[in-house]
Amino acid sequence: MTQKLGIEIIDDLIFGEIENVGAILILGDGGTGKSILCKQFAYGGLKKGENCIYVAIDESREEIVNSMKKFNWNLEAHLEEGSFRILNVAPAELSNINTLNLKLTESFSRVGRSRTARVIIDSLTALCSTVDRTTVIIDFIRLLGRKVKNLGSLCFYTLNRQGFDTRLIELVKDVSDGVIELKLEEEDGRLRHYLRIFKMKGVDHSRKWIPYTIDRHQGIRFYIPRVLIIGPPGAGKTTIARQLTGGQNKPEFRVPVGELEMEVIMSGKDASITKQMVSKDISGIIVVADSADPYRLPEAVDLLNDLQSLKIPTILLANKQDLEDAITPQNIRDEFGIPDKTQIIGTTAIKGEGLKEALKSMLKLIIKVPV
Repeated sequence: MTQKLGIEIIDDLIFGEIENVGAILILGDGGTGKSILCKQFAYGGLKKGENCIYVAIDESREEIVNSMKKFNWNLEAHLEEGSFRILNVAPAELSNINTLNLKLTESFSRVGRSRTARVIIDSLTALCSTVDRTTVIIDFIRLLGRKVKNLGSLCFYTLNRQGFDTRLIELVKDVSDGVIELKLEEEDGRLRHYLRIFKMKGVDHSRKWIPYTIDRHQGIRFYIPRVLIIGPPGAGKTTIARQLTGGQNKPEFRVPVGELEMEVIMSGKDASITKQMVSKDISGIIVVADSADPYRLPEAVDLLNDLQSLKIPTILLANKQDLEDAITPQNIRDEFGIPDKTQIIGTTAIKGEGLKEALKSMLKLIIKVPV
């Protein structure tokens, strides 16, 4: 069996098709979206015509169906035809691991080998909390992997990293065919989500921590940072927009930056920067300055200085470097006493020079990973 998972953010990090993989551990703290990722995996399989067995330990049938509806993942037809089966396991049943094994075996036998079935167990946290023998948990995961492989399919199972001994976590990771880790990091007062593929048996993959977001229509997807472009009149903001959009003058647009994307928002006339930051979830600000205008240049530097208290990634574009009277980025820094930590990038927007460099620099400041 070879296949993709049908989750873009993960499939793009795997360089090939998954083969001979059974149980994949989704490991992370509370609030990282482990259950959402499982439901995304389940619905991706249903759309491909596969069956899905959802072992519900932490949620009721109604909670699962309703939560998936919020992402427009409607299950009515799949529930009616039986391609989506929800297997409820009461927490009290977990004290006897054989009960869970029997329920899984019965569900697998109903599916048979005529149709691929994805399996979700959400979560094993309760099992690991209930069963006091590590060997029983490890044997169960090994058996689960073999059963799913015999079924010709894949299993996602989740585990909350918090509250367990490091040794147990490492053993569970070791016996799993794949491990996808999720984490939350606080950066400048904001919580950011990161994902990485710790391991995936038999296939090359990226091991970098990748930023992600939870989209209310798509589930977990690549994080697309939003950058606000501001500056005095005549600095070249409109020209920058046209260069980045292939001649169009759009107030908002997306730009590819390496393997990732960035959403660029052009500040409205007389619009409050603080209000735009909050309403549009701005992650960084680019201040555009006309480096050849001795009257407007100080105005741009004042804008830059006003942003320092906001503690948000900021870059100054010294635009119109092709003009004879243009001041170089280093001279601007020296003349106005701009700190070394603030990047100043020379650009010629009318030719597109320096714009990609500026966007890459901004992306590095925001997500703190190589691009």
